[in-house]
Amino acid sequence: MTLANYTQSDAAMSETTATQELDRNQLAEVLGVESHTVSAAAHGQFFCRGYPLHEWAVWHPRGNEVQYYEVPICVIQTESSEEKTRDAT
Repeated sequence: MTLANYTQSDAAMSETTATQELDRNQLAEVLGVESHTVSAAAHGQFFCRGYPLHEWAVWHPRGNEVQYYEVPICVIQTESSEEKTRDAT
């Protein structure tokens, strides 16, 4: 493998982020918001708690509804740990 090939594959791997499929209600629970807030953020391309939900949305082929969200696992872990911290106080 040449250095150029190694660099390209290394860059491709660093751009790949592990995700988990969540529906609207699951994502709302992770973020600590109402489910309609998740929908509004995805449809309006707004950020929700600082996250670009519209970028995670996987749209129905008709393009008018979100089938599910591909949420980075690091976000789920971060939000879960923050929720535990909030509950402990």
